Amino acid sequence: MKNSYSRQHNVTGVKLRQDPPYSPAMLGASFYTDLLQKLQRKHKFNLDAYTYHLRTEPPARNVKLALLIAQRILICLGDISRYREQATGSANFGKARSFYLKAQRLYPNNGHPYNQLAILAIYTRRKMDAVYFYMRSLAASNPFVTARESLVTLFEEVRRKVTQMEGKKKATQDSHQGKSDEKWPKVRRHYPQKSSALRQEIWILPPQLRKGQKTSLVSSLGLQPSSRTPSELMKSFELSFLHTHGKLFTKTGMETFSAVVSQTLHEFQSLLQLSPSSIGNMKLLQVMGINMFAISNCASSDVWAEGLSPLQDCAVRLGMDMFGLMVTTAAHNLQQQRRSATRDRGQAEGKSNAELQELLPSLKVWADWMTCHQFMWNPTTNTYSSSPVANTWTALADLCNELEESDSSAVTLEDEHREDLEPVLLEEDFHLAGFQPLSSQIISGVKYASPSSVQKGIAQDILRKKSLQLFGQYLCGLERPILVWEHGKHVSTVPSNHDAEDTAEKLNLEAGNLQIEEDIIIEAYTEEEEIDVESCDMTRGSFKELKAKRDLLAKLLEEKEKRKSHIEAVLDDHTSAVEMEVEVVPAFLIPDTNSFIDNLHGLKRLVLCQMFTVVVPLVVINELDGLARGSKPGLDKTSGHAQKLQQGAMLAVQFLEDQFSHHDSHLRALTSKGTSLDTIAFRNEDMPGHQGNNDDVILSCCLHFCHDVAKDYMPTKRGEPIRLKRDVVLLTDDRNLHLKAHTHNVPVKEIQEFIHWSGL
Repeated sequence: MKNSYSRQHNVTGVKLRQDPPYSPAMLGASFYTDLLQKLQRKHKFNLDAYTYHLRTEPPARNVKLALLIAQRILICLGDISRYREQATGSANFGKARSFYLKAQRLYPNNGHPYNQLAILAIYTRRKMDAVYFYMRSLAASNPFVTARESLVTLFEEVRRKVTQMEGKKKATQDSHQGKSDEKWPKVRRHYPQKSSALRQEIWILPPQLRKGQKTSLVSSLGLQPSSRTPSELMKSFELSFLHTHGKLFTKTGMETFSAVVSQTLHEFQSLLQLSPSSIGNMKLLQVMGINMFAISNCASSDVWAEGLSPLQDCAVRLGMDMFGLMVTTAAHNLQQQRRSATRDRGQAEGKSNAELQELLPSLKVWADWMTCHQFMWNPTTNTYSSSPVANTWTALADLCNELEESDSSAVTLEDEHREDLEPVLLEEDFHLAGFQPLSSQIISGVKYASPSSVQKGIAQDILRKKSLQLFGQYLCGLERPILVWEHGKHVSTVPSNHDAEDTAEKLNLEAGNLQIEEDIIIEAYTEEEEIDVESCDMTRGSFKELKAKRDLLAKLLEEKEKRKSHIEAVLDDHTSAVEMEVEVVPAFLIPDTNSFIDNLHGLKRLVLCQMFTVVVPLVVINELDGLARGSKPGLDKTSGHAQKLQQGAMLAVQFLEDQFSHHDSHLRALTSKGTSLDTIAFRNEDMPGHQGNNDDVILSCCLHFCHDVAKDYMPTKRGEPIRLKRDVVLLTDDRNLHLKAHTHNVPVKEIQEFIHWSGL
């Protein structure tokens, strides 16, 4: 009997734990396994054919009913396996999960298997998976209605956790409040205000950064550096994302919705830029699915209502903004892939990078949703004001152009099946089968390709790209087209979000001016009215006496106010005026030796971003050479600190030699006399008669960029401060060098603080 049961289990592909032969779990699993085998023999069907392969034609009625029974049996087997793991205190629910996934693929329109998968996700503390599966159980044609209560409980746990984290963050900020004045200002431009300071610095972004004209994708999206690890960033994004959807689902706490959305979008943007990516294609599909469910769930209950409800509009804008971030990243990856294929002809051709392979399934799924629900996003909606996406449609036009340029000739997709071809099946079609928001767009037609291309995943990527190309043509064919074909490329017809904001600001300003003019009311009184009021029940003598007293009091009050104003003016001139303003628009960055050793990664970012000219004094290069050779006097070569210095100096010298060999126009060397060099092949420099240390030489290099003319910076009016302009910044964390630079009015900051301010 036991061997018979084991053989029956092997048919389903799952081996149960060697429990006692007469335990309830063993007897229950054996009973349902035997029943499943009898069901297949009776109705002559193979269960695997309906769980792992595409069904091109509907089954017979008796087989369909048998499949429904088989799904219920698989759910029971999954429950038994889950109970066994719970009884033994184990958290390995792999067997139970495999049963539930088989049940889901048998009949994806039933919400019960998704509910069971959500329960497993809760046991393993995967909140995002749990939310996704609960939403899938509600978005099925046969929903599992109790999942709504479970979602409310989950979102409440997320809200409490976010509140707790915000409290801890606020407490940490309060504990460091006394040190806030020493830190770098959090705003990108700091305007001087009346204070007791004698020197005020105003930091202004250079034009290329203000306009967003950056070469790299990270810079063009405004991505700011993060000190968090990829796993920490992923956890933070999941929490923010679920907190956002908790507000949409429970319809509470919407007063802070914009701030939470902003954090979610920026964290999602940061995740997309990681290489290698840490988010994964299945997680991206879950993100898209949750966004789709939120849009349909936020629909107004009033069947006669026209347009989107305010809550549904928020959900649509969130989904479109995340779609825009993915489109921008995919367009960049396609561009890099095309350039790589052009440069390495024959090697990179036909290959896809991992980041692009993760994005294409989700992009294809969201394009399918947009095709199904045109009325929700057309007319187009603006992005959030805090969104890092300037225009989703412009990014989509760029993606379509890159798809047109991409090479898809390596694989041929056929519409008819042949013996030497295999069907091209997309994992996202199976994953989102039975999902109501995508009810009519899953598996619209089967394509066939060579087995090698299917096994490598190349055919699937080609099919997804062609689907996105068709979506671009669909946008061009709308009654009011979103994209148009002009001069051999796709162009967006939707104005950017920033242009719309500028137009609205101008209109609001004009309306405000008109409103101010209408609101001005001039009030006055005549001497006759005053006499009429004050002459009531008074004699002429008493009236004159009272009027004289009033004039005297008014005169005394006026003199007091004048004296007070004079005192405030004197105090303001002597104590509160800013005597010097230094306006800093960074163009040249001069690092010291410690910056190369302690923060070489940050310097590489500044050099490679091509936004600034990094100027390296020769004295710094010579000092790095000495440290790399270990020839610095007074340094113990056997100590760990010396070895660390030597290793850091060697890496810095290697980086500089490599960059100067490419004749990078944004990297220069500078002699102590101010001569600019584009090579460091001859780096030895004699400085006869020089007095001072290397810090003084570095500071003198900075002063070569300071051209102060008295007539330009001296004030023309009394009380105005001296105004200096600087386009050079000294990058150092050395306190002594910092003080020297400050006395010579040279702007100075640490590298990480400068990177954070510039938004690189």
